[in-house]
Amino acid sequence: HFFWICSNLLLTMAQTKFTGTLYCTAALCACLFRPKSHLTHFSPLFLGKLLGIGNPLLDISAHVGPDLLEKYNVKAGTAILAEEQHMDVYETLTRDYEVMYIAGGATQNTCRVAQWMLKAAGTTTDTTCQVAYMGCVGMDAYAMTLEECAKKDGVFVHYMKHPSVPTGTCAALIVDRERALIANLAAANEFQASHLDNDISKEIINSMQIYYSAGFFLTVA
Repeated sequence: HFFWICSNLLLTMAQTKFTGTLYCTAALCACLFRPKSHLTHFSPLFLGKLLGIGNPLLDISAHVGPDLLEKYNVKAGTAILAEEQHMDVYETLTRDYEVMYIAGGATQNTCRVAQWMLKAAGTTTDTTCQVAYMGCVGMDAYAMTLEECAKKDGVFVHYMKHPSVPTGTCAALIVDRERALIANLAAANEFQASHLDNDISKEIINSMQIYYSAGFFLTVA
């Protein structure tokens, strides 16, 4: 089955802000809980169900004051791509604020929620994984943190690692109940189809029932 869903539907549902009904979401959820017809040879602890491919970003989230939004000329409730004036926001957050790191990017968020749903339904456990994710990151500390966050949420990640472009990041500036997002795609823009040809990628791909991505990845793929 191939589902190309151009929005972060599962994450939106999990945040309880989604009030409509979309067939593609229902179909994806139904397939997630359908019994698997074959076992993967990748690992006895990896039972393939869903593979996501997208733009991995390390979310750096912090509660801030309105003054920081003014400094970077962003408004609460918006999401933008970082420009030159925004590039030091990530360092500012980690240096001056108490931050939370989250494995982000629309597709990776969906994979995290899907793994959580499968675990909640009892089809997976703390020692098994049914959801995998691919994308491009750098070879830096942010990449290590990103992988740790994804693994903590039960997602098996097989990142392509770029030797010279840093890992993509997204600053989440939270003011009261609103937030402003500033995304720097960086290495996420560098994904190459050749990454799908290595042995681990092939094993992951062959084990899956569902292949998922978001429209954001079209600018890369």
